[in-house]
This record gives sequence, C-alpha cells and structure tokens, in this order.
Amino acid sequence: MGGEIILDSKQQTANSKQQTANSKQQTANSRQTATLSAAVCYTIAMRLDVPYYSQFVDVTDSFWMIRACGAVALKEVAEFQGAIVPDIVTLCNEGKERGGYDMENGWIHDYIVMKAKELGLVAHRKEGLDNLDEIIACLKKGNPVIVSVEKRVLEQKRFHIIVLTGFETTTKDEGAPISNFYYHESESTERDRGMHRTCDGETLEKYWRGKAIFIEKNSA
Repeated sequence: MGGEIILDSKQQTANSKQQTANSKQQTANSRQTATLSAAVCYTIAMRLDVPYYSQFVDVTDSFWMIRACGAVALKEVAEFQGAIVPDIVTLCNEGKERGGYDMENGWIHDYIVMKAKELGLVAHRKEGLDNLDEIIACLKKGNPVIVSVEKRVLEQKRFHIIVLTGFETTTKDEGAPISNFYYHESESTERDRGMHRTCDGETLEKYWRGKAIFIEKNSA
C-alpha cells in the first residue's frame, strides 16, 4: 500500500506541474488575443464623392467670392444627385434677383430648396433641430446634407453654409457613435484643403444652428 501511495503522490505532482504549464500557456494566449484585439481596432469611414467647389478658385466675380457659400453648396449637392447646374456666378446673380440672397442675412434657405426643386430634385429644409440624428440617417442613405453654421472671423460671428459629406466611426454597429464628420468648406483658397475636412461631433453641434437642407434624387 505504501508504494502505491508514493506513486500516486508523484503522479499528482506531475499533474500539478502540467496544470501550471497549461495555465501559463492560457495566460500567454489571453495576452496575445488581447493584443490582437487592440490591433484590429480601426476607423470606419463613410465619405460621399461629392463634387467640390471653392469660392476663391471657382468664383471669378469678386463681389460673390465672399458671399457664394449657399450657391456653392447647392451646386455641389445638386450635381452629386445628377442635376445639370449652372455655374456658380449665374446661380448667385439669379438668387439675388429672385430674393434668394439678402445682403444682411445671406442665403435664404427656402430659396435653396425651391431652386433644388427647379433642378428636378426632391428637397426640404428643417430648423430647430436639437441633434444630428436626421442628418446622420440621411448621410447613411447616401445623401449629403447642407447645414448652416456659425463662423467666427476677426472676432465677429457670421453665418456660413457647408456641406456634410460623410462621417467616421470605430465600429460597424448600427448605433455606434460618430467620432468625426466630413464636410466641404467652400471658403478655401486650396481645393485639397477645402474638401472633406473633418470635424468632431461635439464641435459641429456647438456651431451648428440647428438648420439643415435635405436634397435627394427624384425617384418619380
């Protein structure tokens, strides 16, 4: 009996050592898995191929260079949706003649909606929005959105119109938070620096005026 007990004790010691080795291997595997999981975290970008125009490169009329943001935004989105759109200066002059541009308040959003419809598109506007949910939903459907923001220049606040062209997130989950938005900034003297700029959601909500213009193709 004594010999049998000694043999069992040795076997238990061997088993214990094997379990310890297995435990260490599991720990190493867990660490490797964690490292791999961290490595595969990446940014998912959804960016629409919206045409870009600059107020300072594509607008030849000095009067409209600093005032053309609304016409530029309309041209960018309308062309993206397949419409044939006049040049920017023509859009600006027509807008001013028809009451679509006010020297004190800038571009009238109702006019932009009306002009988009005249170009054969479906358009509507909203104001008083307190979150970006509708804008995000529109972008996910493949439609850029025109929004009005506050812009501070030389310590003065003025209104400005930009086009949101997409967003970034870190997961494919449907309810994943948006980390950054892409937008076209028409007030740029360089095309590469004006198109698809990025802005985090908090900053966008801070300067966004709660107004948006939604333009889509006419499926009828």
